[in-house]
Amino acid sequence: MNPTLHLKIDIDTYVGTQEGVPNLLRLLDRHQARATFFVSLGPDNSGKAIWRIFRRRGFLAKMLRTNAPGMYGMKTMMYGTLLPAPLIGRTCLAELQQIPKAGHELGLHAWDHVGWHDHLDEWSEGEAAAEYERGWKAFGDLFGATPSCVAAPGWTATPASLSIHDAKRLAYASDGRGERAFLPTMGGKAFATPQVPTTLPTLDEALGRDGVTRENFAARTLAALKPEALNVFGGHGEAEGRGYQAEFEAVLAGALAAGWRLAALDEASRTALPRFELLRREIPGRAGLVAVQGPAA
Repeated sequence: MNPTLHLKIDIDTYVGTQEGVPNLLRLLDRHQARATFFVSLGPDNSGKAIWRIFRRRGFLAKMLRTNAPGMYGMKTMMYGTLLPAPLIGRTCLAELQQIPKAGHELGLHAWDHVGWHDHLDEWSEGEAAAEYERGWKAFGDLFGATPSCVAAPGWTATPASLSIHDAKRLAYASDGRGERAFLPTMGGKAFATPQVPTTLPTLDEALGRDGVTRENFAARTLAALKPEALNVFGGHGEAEGRGYQAEFEAVLAGALAAGWRLAALDEASRTALPRFELLRREIPGRAGLVAVQGPAA
């Protein structure tokens, strides 16, 4: 069987949904690729992320490296502050419903992406559960079914959020970074929901670092693939679905030419899994702490 490159697409914003999703669906169809989309359904409060400049070391440098105004658009960077925050699920229902119709796997990313990413560490388990429930209910209202998988915004996870996964009896979650699918232990507690981590550096982490450019991003990504291991590419509606479509298409075309299958994440969580710690660490190219696969538990 050919080696597999799993495709994970996070949709964080209104513009990433309205513009990025249709572009990505056309691109994936062109290459007969199946992906897992994790969607945000509540208010797009992207403008509030500006406070990360003061709270997260390296955030400003990352925004400058990746031309954030060009990637997200100036309106997006004012939502929730100078402009009202649009409700993504309500205003982009047609675009969202095309994802499962096209045969892709659909999971929940967040209700309020910025809220979860920036404040999960401050919330009690009850507050986290209430926020989670808003997204869970919106997903059911929009798609007529509850999600079988979730992915934490900004790879931000805590024991409280992992407890919620277990209570919802999810098939799997994709909350962190790592090397293989595993059962997580965090904060001294073992959890039952498998984790399928992102294994490759994302475009916004890689660009402008270690000689990575738009022109060589695909080649660098393909060179990092490991045929005998889990390979998960993490894309975004705001990047690969808008200003960086050509770079993403080069990854897909290059993988297919080299004999790789392009698949969603659901295939990666079907086998018996070992148990590993899930830790909070800094990783190159990203500001703040993210959930990272640690040592065997």
